[in-house]
Amino acid sequence: MKETVNQFIRDRFKDKKGTPVGFNRLAEPKAFAQDLGNFIYQLHKLEATGAQSAELMLPVIEAEFFTLLDQMKRVVPVEDLRMYWEKASRNPWTKSPVVLHGNLNLETVWVTKDKFSGVVETDVLIVGDPASDLTIAWEIFDEKQRKIFFSAVEADKATVIRARVWAVYKAMKNYNSTDIDQSILVRDVLFRINEELGLGAEPDLY
Repeated sequence: MKETVNQFIRDRFKDKKGTPVGFNRLAEPKAFAQDLGNFIYQLHKLEATGAQSAELMLPVIEAEFFTLLDQMKRVVPVEDLRMYWEKASRNPWTKSPVVLHGNLNLETVWVTKDKFSGVVETDVLIVGDPASDLTIAWEIFDEKQRKIFFSAVEADKATVIRARVWAVYKAMKNYNSTDIDQSILVRDVLFRINEELGLGAEPDLY
């Protein structure tokens, strides 16, 4: 099944190699959001039979999420995020698990001449909640571009809510990274989500 996913990636991009999108400013971010969203939508439509990995759903990260929250009391609105977790958990993914890439980020998503041009191939087949593949929305796009991205991937409101939780989890997990770029990125993600949700005072992220 892993080879099926990687063949899908190769067929989609004809073995073209781009450069990581990184922190580069995109000249056409709305088109990039549309194209990336379309790719993820098609990926999630692949047949998931034969998967050997565990299903990646919110309950899998619950204990670690709350542990990380307790460790982040000085930099994130802990109680607000606890309530947001509860909101997300009341609207779980109830359909069959979908095929996930599992590692979409600024280093694994490629750009060529300002256009979305591919992703790295996957090392292991992962299935689960499509929301977990959408965290890149807060790494690359602004609010308007995120709307285009979520529309292209056909994410409903509940999926976007869960995606925010996955994004917060990922950011908290990497908060103390020794990689300067990664450290800046996770703080930006937390700030964007805090601002987007109107969670009160600006957190002390720097």
